Amino acid sequence: MLESYPQGAKLGKRRLAVLLLLLLCSCRAERFNPLDPRSPRFKDEWVVAGTVRDWNSGYIEGVRIELKPGLMSGVTDGTGEYEIKKVPRGSYTAVASKEFCSAETIQVEVVPGSPTIVDFKLDRLPVFSQIRATTHDDSISTGNDLYAVFSAKVLDPDGWVLSDSVFLGLDTSIVWPMRDLGSDSFGLTLPDDSLPGNNLEYLIGRDLVLLATDNAGRCSISDAFGITRIIYDIPVALSPRFYAPQNPPTFKWSGIDVQFEFTYTLTVEMLYPSDTTWVYGGISSDSTSYYQESDTLPPGGFLWSIEALDLFGNSSKSRVEPFTVD
Repeated sequence: MLESYPQGAKLGKRRLAVLLLLLLCSCRAERFNPLDPRSPRFKDEWVVAGTVRDWNSGYIEGVRIELKPGLMSGVTDGTGEYEIKKVPRGSYTAVASKEFCSAETIQVEVVPGSPTIVDFKLDRLPVFSQIRATTHDDSISTGNDLYAVFSAKVLDPDGWVLSDSVFLGLDTSIVWPMRDLGSDSFGLTLPDDSLPGNNLEYLIGRDLVLLATDNAGRCSISDAFGITRIIYDIPVALSPRFYAPQNPPTFKWSGIDVQFEFTYTLTVEMLYPSDTTWVYGGISSDSTSYYQESDTLPPGGFLWSIEALDLFGNSSKSRVEPFTVD
């Protein structure tokens, strides 16, 4: 004989069965949920990501972002974006750095869930190129003492104007301002009487650097460089003097006797009726004369000089001699 149960009792049993099923599924879900710390599948690995820009909001490629402590790092791509995976939760110091850029440090707290976004803004520092340091002896030709010439290209990738902010430094205690020549070029001429002891040899063997400060107040320092030598032996211009008996003239001089490689450069400058200049470089160090058959000079007044030039650009120059051509 079948027994009957009240309708409410049947519903109660069904509800109990559903609750037991849900509880079982819930336990199983927690057990296998990789985001649940109680799950054997749980991995405490999260993502730190972001973008690196410069002061003009341009993207910077090749910036290295490091998380400390630890050995976790990433590098920005062409759009300035980076991503560091498998980062355990916790507190970190994020450091963004790249050569010729200021470094930036940000404190980061990595928590479970969506990626931790950390953006950086770096200042691109001034960059030096084409640094040149030479000595010159024009004392015979101009009556001036020995002097050194310094030149360089200095570019700020952020677009800051660097006028009045580029300097030549010596021994961290002596600094000379360099003159803005335009087109990112800077130059400085130092006569020997502006140096300690009034002697250009004070610079020989000493480390020189260039310093540039951008509008953000950050300073960039070049690699050390120096003066290689001073050429004290000076060529002597012999002829023509006052009058050139033939045209084109044969230029003759007394050479220098040194133990390093060099060449001569001949300069002819017309004084009247025009101001044309002819320069003949790369003349052999064995030569003591020069004749260019194809360069007939027009009638007028001229000056000429001969200069010895080594491989580094150091030079010594003869006295300037005048001559005329009929």
